[in-house]
Amino acid sequence: MKIKKIYPFLPDVAAVMLSLYAMLRSTYLSSGCFSVFAAGIVIACFMLITVFKLCGIGRSLWGTAAAAVISVGNMTALPMLYYTDGYTQGEISDTAYGTLICLMLMFGSMVISQILMYFLNKLSVGKPKTVPITAAICTLLTAAVIFVFSDRASGTTLVFGMQAAIPAAAVLLLCAAAAVSADKLLRVICSAALAALAGTLVVRNETGIPAVMIAALLIWYLFFSKRRNAVLTVFSVVIPAFGAVGILLLKFFGSRLSGIAIVDKVMTRLFSGNVEQAASAERSLRQSGVFGINSYLYLSEGTSDFCMVTLIHYLGIAFLMLIILSAVPFICISAFELMRERGTLANTLASMSLCLLTVILVYNLLMCVGFAPIIGVQAPFVGISKLFSILSGCLLGWSCFSESDANKLREKCKEIRGEFL
Repeated sequence: MKIKKIYPFLPDVAAVMLSLYAMLRSTYLSSGCFSVFAAGIVIACFMLITVFKLCGIGRSLWGTAAAAVISVGNMTALPMLYYTDGYTQGEISDTAYGTLICLMLMFGSMVISQILMYFLNKLSVGKPKTVPITAAICTLLTAAVIFVFSDRASGTTLVFGMQAAIPAAAVLLLCAAAAVSADKLLRVICSAALAALAGTLVVRNETGIPAVMIAALLIWYLFFSKRRNAVLTVFSVVIPAFGAVGILLLKFFGSRLSGIAIVDKVMTRLFSGNVEQAASAERSLRQSGVFGINSYLYLSEGTSDFCMVTLIHYLGIAFLMLIILSAVPFICISAFELMRERGTLANTLASMSLCLLTVILVYNLLMCVGFAPIIGVQAPFVGISKLFSILSGCLLGWSCFSESDANKLREKCKEIRGEFL
């Protein structure tokens, strides 16, 4: 029983020890960023202890523990990347503070996601048509804003300097959950809004978010959906299987098929310009060893698509095992619990969020070793982007907190408010 209580904390303790070892070995402590790292540990501990006290041992604690492992690793690896690459002390400090801010944003987003879920549950019970109608309107407005205001010169979905595809992912998820809980007509309207937003993202050269969203929804349909259609089920298995086989064939035999127009076009879209990045990532992983290396060698890019490689590069294969040891129990426990609780809007959103988190994490691990094309989707909880940290916090809050956990959190907040009033 005691082992069961402390096991969720063990990967986090090991991650802190491994991070300290990496910093001491690289003289990173002399960079002046250790105080920021310590502050991050305090925030991570506060998150874990708060969830443990309120919710006990469950998927909420497992999810928070998995997020804390990756966040602690990133707070070490990203400043070390700047340190070994010859950046100034000021730039290193700014990077450390940036990762700390991202960690706080993630924690805040977990709380805000529960507040949003509370209102969604109230509306879905009292006014069931309000949620899908509102979701469809918000989705169409998001598509219109991205289509009209995105920076065409950048070739991405930048809107007023903000990567709009990231909040669009949350809108897509909310609209998909609302569509499932709606009646036939509203389900069609929500589905049309989903298609409009996904199509807008693709037109504006953002393929990553629609791709992982489609993969997540297919997984959700196969494992969590109550409504089944034989034809759709077959296509949900066959089409992704053919896609995976096609990508592997292009990966290993694409050079032999060069000269065929459609093959060259697909290779250019998925792999061209990124092959050297993937090759560098593979060399980095081979060189990292068990506990990582203190070198910038083979790191072609460390601050966006290949941030997971940066973590493993500096902290080693041991850190990868910690990620797996914390993430796999969270995914499995959450999946089994959500399969038993199917039916409500909260459960639908939780299971879809879990599928999306799982797809993003697995995709990033496969991309690091060259078995998935580079489509520009960061790993969750790494703190590279403030917007993506908010999205990660929302996905974590929706997926790992049950309705009973949320009720406990609200009751505790009422008690705290009563003590101060």
